[in-house]
Amino acid sequence: CCDMCTPDIHGNNQFLIIVDRATKYVWLRPFDNREDGAIVDIVEEWITDVVRPYHAHRINHRILEDETLTTLKYRYKETDKRKRLKLLLTDTDLMVQDLLSGLKMIRTDSGTEFLNKKMKLMLAKHKVNHRTTAREVKDATAESHIRRVTTLTRTCLIAAGLKKCFWSGIADMVVHTLNRSHNASIDGVPYSEMFGLKPNLSYLRQPGCIALCHRMDEQRKIKAEERAFIGVLIGYDTTSRSWLFFNPATGREVRTIHATFHERPREAH
Repeated sequence: CCDMCTPDIHGNNQFLIIVDRATKYVWLRPFDNREDGAIVDIVEEWITDVVRPYHAHRINHRILEDETLTTLKYRYKETDKRKRLKLLLTDTDLMVQDLLSGLKMIRTDSGTEFLNKKMKLMLAKHKVNHRTTAREVKDATAESHIRRVTTLTRTCLIAAGLKKCFWSGIADMVVHTLNRSHNASIDGVPYSEMFGLKPNLSYLRQPGCIALCHRMDEQRKIKAEERAFIGVLIGYDTTSRSWLFFNPATGREVRTIHATFHERPREAH
């Protein structure tokens, strides 16, 4: 984790970096260090919302594609769908449990934010091994990613002329772009290595650029209200597949899929 010194617009003053060592795919989670056990909650949420669904998706593909399971599919094709699934999971219980557990081990430094009773109980519940570095030694992989993210975030803030309080949104955009860029250490793209898909780059824009944003109908209470506003791009919302803008007039974040961007000219190097 890294202390950014300046709170963001949500009050978070630190962020946690999670790196998959095989694919170099990165997750970034801002948090407020004043909350007790914030890191433990973030890690547990990540295991529940990211790791388990990812491996559940792998299970579905393996059940459909594994030749050794083909006979099971035909054996139960006459039964009810729910019964068939139950029988499949019963016959392949060892494989399913192995895949569903997914995360086998995490590696952190020896800080007290990671070495505590709450973290130990949470990892034991999810059957995850915990390895740490030696005392006073930082994890090299995590530290290199933290250094890279903070450097690029600072560069983007300066180039866009934004205040430091927007660091979390810009850092998330940086990580989003890095996951979809070539990584020399694996000679590939982290997103492709993780999901087996070619990333879509058509929606990427300059962090912190100005845009004329269309207000969705549900966001306008009366017809007399303006239909657009000038906003600042501070993130991507992959769940709703939209851009995340900051509206300086209201001080609020707005999501929309309709915007006209006015990006800064790129200087030649």
